[in-house]
Amino acid sequence: MKRLNLVFIFVIFFAGCTGRVQTNPLPKQSEVVIPSRYAKAKKVGIQRSVIDEYDRYARLMLSNPNSDENSIEILDENIKVEQNYQKTVVPKQSPKSMNIWERGRNIAEQNSKVEK
Repeated sequence: MKRLNLVFIFVIFFAGCTGRVQTNPLPKQSEVVIPSRYAKAKKVGIQRSVIDEYDRYARLMLSNPNSDENSIEILDENIKVEQNYQKTVVPKQSPKSMNIWERGRNIAEQNSKVEK
C-alpha cells in the first residue's frame, strides 16, 4: 500500500511538472521586453563630486609641469592648514561677547561683502 501511494504521488508530481500549460506567454522574437522593476531605474551617470575632483586634478597636472600623483593631496593639506591658520589668527567672536560697536562693524562688513 505504501508503495502504491508513493508511485501515485510520483506520477502526479511528474504529470504536474510536465504539463503544457504556460502561465506567462513568451514574447515575440522581434519584441524587446524590459522587466517592470528595471523600467524605474535611475539615470546612470557620473557623480558631480567625481567630475569636480577630476577637474581639480587635471588643472593641477596641466598647470604645473613638476606635479606628480601626490600633488593634489599636498594641495588639499595646504588648504586645510591655511584655513585652520586663519581660524586661529582671526578667531570669530560670539555675538554675546561683542559690544554694540563691534556688532555694528560686523554687520556693516557683511553687508559690504554682499554688495560687491
